Amino acid sequence: MMSGDRGAVRRRRGPLSRTASVAAAMSCEALLAPNVAYSAAYQLARPHPGQIAVAAEQRWLLRESTLMTSHHPSAHKIQDPYSLRCVPQVHGAVRDALTTCAAS
Repeated sequence: MMSGDRGAVRRRRGPLSRTASVAAAMSCEALLAPNVAYSAAYQLARPHPGQIAVAAEQRWLLRESTLMTSHHPSAHKIQDPYSLRCVPQVHGAVRDALTTCAAS
């Protein structure tokens, strides 16, 4: 990788990862998707640092969401959208790859 590209990755990986996490949390709220998939117990079953970090960030971003808590008593959703449930795995893999690129 060219050193200029590596520098760009180093500068932008934090803001890009954060923006992706905020967008995912907002999508969860907008779609009233359950956030149980971000539970630490589920995420610790696999030893991927990016996945664990993204799930923790999602839990933190959604911690005081009144939208998330307002619909839990209702049984309107049988299953959450897979695209939101897999956010820690997908965003975590990207985060790990960006970390590797920045370190090399």
